[in-house]
Amino acid sequence: MFSQDEVRVLTNEVGRVVGMVRANSISKEELEFIKSVFSKDPDQMSIEELERVIEIAKRWWEDNSEIAFKVFQVASIVRAYKLYGKKSNSNDWRHLRIIKSW
Repeated sequence: MFSQDEVRVLTNEVGRVVGMVRANSISKEELEFIKSVFSKDPDQMSIEELERVIEIAKRWWEDNSEIAFKVFQVASIVRAYKLYGKKSNSNDWRHLRIIKSW
């Protein structure tokens, strides 16, 4: 599992990257929804919001968007974090390898 700090790093990165995207494969409203979800603290994101982001990202990803794939990954990670809880060792950063490729 991911720690709360790790989840925050991931969501902050998605918020930054999504802020540079222009709506094309998805509607402007969907892009704004994704931005609004990732502008929140992970603890304030609802499972329903994350599931909607995942569905939007899946559709967007069909156009081979690397950013959509990252949004999908992070939304899935945050959803799992919220559903299954925090990991016990907050000093274990090996799960953040995903960020290095961004």
